Amino acid sequence: MWRSIRRVGLWAAPGVLASVVALAIVGCGSSSDTADKSAAHAYLQAAYVYEQAAVANVPALRTAAIRFASKLGKECPGVMASTEDLRGSSRSVARRVGESMRKDEQASELEDELNRAELGTLERPDRQALLTFANAVRPLRWSNPNLTRQILSEVTELQARAEHPIPDVCADMKAWVSSGYKTLSSATKEFRAKRKEEAKQSQQTIHTQSIASLLVRYEGPSEKRLISKTQELRKQTRKALQEIAGVYQHLSRRLGLERHRDEAHEGPPAGSVVIDRGTTAAGETFVARLEPKEPRSGSNGSGCLLPLSIKTSGNGQNTCMFRSPGPSSSGSSEPSVDCTSARLTVTINTLPAARSVRLGLSNGHQITSRVLFVSARQGGPAGYYYQVVRGPSPIPVSLTELDAHGRTLLTVTLPHIVECTENPIKYLPGGVQTLVHDKVPNGPPFSITGERYRFLGRVYFELKVHVEEASESGSAGAHSFGVLGRRPSVLDWQIETGCHPHPYVILYSVLKAPSDTVFVRTSGKLTAMRRVAIAAIFNAGGALVYSTSIAPSSELVIRTPNGKTALTEKLGSLASEAAATCHGEAEGSPVA
Repeated sequence: MWRSIRRVGLWAAPGVLASVVALAIVGCGSSSDTADKSAAHAYLQAAYVYEQAAVANVPALRTAAIRFASKLGKECPGVMASTEDLRGSSRSVARRVGESMRKDEQASELEDELNRAELGTLERPDRQALLTFANAVRPLRWSNPNLTRQILSEVTELQARAEHPIPDVCADMKAWVSSGYKTLSSATKEFRAKRKEEAKQSQQTIHTQSIASLLVRYEGPSEKRLISKTQELRKQTRKALQEIAGVYQHLSRRLGLERHRDEAHEGPPAGSVVIDRGTTAAGETFVARLEPKEPRSGSNGSGCLLPLSIKTSGNGQNTCMFRSPGPSSSGSSEPSVDCTSARLTVTINTLPAARSVRLGLSNGHQITSRVLFVSARQGGPAGYYYQVVRGPSPIPVSLTELDAHGRTLLTVTLPHIVECTENPIKYLPGGVQTLVHDKVPNGPPFSITGERYRFLGRVYFELKVHVEEASESGSAGAHSFGVLGRRPSVLDWQIETGCHPHPYVILYSVLKAPSDTVFVRTSGKLTAMRRVAIAAIFNAGGALVYSTSIAPSSELVIRTPNGKTALTEKLGSLASEAAATCHGEAEGSPVA
């Protein structure tokens, strides 16, 4: 229902209304429960009425956005521009890294505040329509308590957002610049704290099923008509929001935030040439462009002579085409099959004589499509095959390159990528277990979990460290280690570092020989790392060992049960560099 503002565009947010529109493509079902269906119809009717009001409010939205952008642009022209080339000359690279991280994080906080101000500006004209929607939906109840709970939660969140004040982002940006890019204003810190609390509440209300999937069983012909009419109205508001996005893009440039524009929405580089257009088997349109040549570099003069850019309605890629010597070339490159968002993308640099490719699927069907071809005049001959099919099945199993007369040039077998779904990570029964609950000395609590899951048909094992309140922004750290099928060496250690409330280090690993003892040397003293058994179900190949410290550690030592040293490994300067980074990252630390 609210308007979600991104740096380069405005879109209807993925809340209650987005779930309504999603019903149109989920499917239809039926229910004998008249009360549930009546509630669903009332819900959809309220959403439709809201969209009618939203369309009527479009002129007010546009006026509000223009006034806001004009006022802020006049008050704070170029206020953030000087952060673009800010440089430090600290005593160490690690310190400069910390200072840069702090500056970027603080600039990001101010961008979030600007985003909230822009969002609030657009919410004001829709506030009454939103309250009308909330009042109509709040009394609704379903026999499924989960559905009722989710919708009430969404309505509560929408109302809370509508009541948010619009922050004085200009004053807060000026305050940060005046501090030498060291300290955020108290108002920005308060905004950050509220945002952190909202994030916590949002995490607590994550649901395994969407509102759309819960409502679909109550959808009938009448409900489908409502959804269709709602979609038509949203097309009108979407167009208006795209125009308003341009207003806010211009404001970002006036404030000096050019570096945050989404490059995907910029035009193609000068000198690029469109070599093909089309539609993939998954229904996504694409444009293939030959980009300007990359400069040669290095002792071997390497550089991509035929850079290829493929932009689609859903995603895209940049690659390098290989120029082949001629029709007698003996082979093409290795094929690639990648999974993204339930889409299987198949690519290969083809033979120079190839003009089409026949893709074989696991169900016996075939898809024939043309090669993206670059002629000798354009720098070729060279060809590139690009195709996208929907997952999870059937999967691509082979491809055959064909010449201009349909004759077979080459047939290759493709990697079998299975279970390519929207959420390809599937945790196995009992596959997530907390192995450790502990606390950094005088610092935050943390846990280490073991996770076993399937991903694209293979089973993996990971260790993850989760640190509570590990940063001022409230984000929790999470690092992972370990893969089934790749047994650990004697010790493949990982490190998790944090800066709040003071610098600290968490070392952790899987020890191949659980009977050995691992020591960590800190300030000249050897301390045994703690050892925790990992359940056999994980097939981890060893035991978990970990340690925590607030001082830099210099080395790891592994000793066998009879006291013999099996391994000594220097940790280098990682821990001390982490501490230096923390000092540079601390708010108020000067940019030296």
